[in-house]
Amino acid sequence: MIPELRADFNKKFSDDKYSNLLSDIREYFGCDSGFRIAETPVFMPGYLKERLMIACDEIMVSVMSPEYLEKSYKAIPDEWRVLRDSRHPEFVVADFAVTIDEEGLLKPMLIEIQGFPSVFFFQIIFDRLYRNVYQLPVELSPYFTGMGPEAFTELLRKVIMDGNKPEEVIILELDPLHQATYIDFAGAEKALGIKTICVRDIIHEGKCLYYMNNGQKQHIKRIFNRVIADDWAKRPDLKAEFRFTEDIEVSWAGHPNWFFRLSKYSMPYLKSDYVPETRILSEIKEMPADLENYVLKPLFSFSGSGVIFNVTKEDIERVDTPTDYILQKKVVYHPGIVSLDEPVKCEIRVMLVWPDDAEKPYFTTNLTRLSKGDLIGVKFNKNKSWVGASLTYFSE
Repeated sequence: MIPELRADFNKKFSDDKYSNLLSDIREYFGCDSGFRIAETPVFMPGYLKERLMIACDEIMVSVMSPEYLEKSYKAIPDEWRVLRDSRHPEFVVADFAVTIDEEGLLKPMLIEIQGFPSVFFFQIIFDRLYRNVYQLPVELSPYFTGMGPEAFTELLRKVIMDGNKPEEVIILELDPLHQATYIDFAGAEKALGIKTICVRDIIHEGKCLYYMNNGQKQHIKRIFNRVIADDWAKRPDLKAEFRFTEDIEVSWAGHPNWFFRLSKYSMPYLKSDYVPETRILSEIKEMPADLENYVLKPLFSFSGSGVIFNVTKEDIERVDTPTDYILQKKVVYHPGIVSLDEPVKCEIRVMLVWPDDAEKPYFTTNLTRLSKGDLIGVKFNKNKSWVGASLTYFSE
């Protein structure tokens, strides 16, 4: 959305360069991505970065208030409440639609917030490969502060490893080789020397967990958790010897409770001009007359699962558990990115990492998703070009 940079990029773009980008990704990670890679990065003015940071600061004040912390802990389903909760989320990601305000300026509007890690390691390398293939100006950066890729990697090492040896730390996931985000696990393994383990391959003895490492039983001291609770509930084939809720002696990089405590459940309690009107369905006494201008969302789901656009009265009546849904005012995305055909809209995910000894989380980099349709996620727009996973580069 910086016209000069966009015009220059589009003029110099070629399918060969895009093919080289995909080839470089495959060569570095040793696999293809499980999601579509966008042909183009996004170029945004510095004031949008500032507005994104203000929005996140305001949102974090809301979710770390004593009132919300008490309410959110009680909201964790009993069958998923894990012992020894952490005092704050280790990872926070906030997805913002890029919209236009009354003054014609770019404005972020929160779509969703998650107390869960994202594709951190992929984004670090993605930045490097975008730069190499497209020869991007050095003064542009996808980072919100002066951190940079080396410092971000070390921050992730500190939070994920917590001083443990690589063999004592695992990435825990469901059937990881078939996850769309497997490429990020490969990046984490390469950067940290840790292994990705499926829940069904965990050995549970007493209060301890183990996995087989080169033929030897290895004690697990810390888990970098990538398991989404509702996904596990839908996979009865993935039988495991343990459950999160048991009294097990491990520490967590990404405590599972924050998946529930910091989620779409948070939206009605956030106080910020950058958050759209959102209410829990069960608490609405009179439904809006213009339901088509709202979005109906299940509280604990990812990647657009179960989301209903252009809501009708019948959609509301079909909901069996209104306490588990929110009704959110529809956000109008600005289709301001000029592609080679249709205009493109985008959503920027701000990635925050919060070490245990820090007073507040660190702003790191971003994940940007491009779309030409109603749904933004990388699962959608599969028959389109210039859509999918990308990065926003901010000017100063």
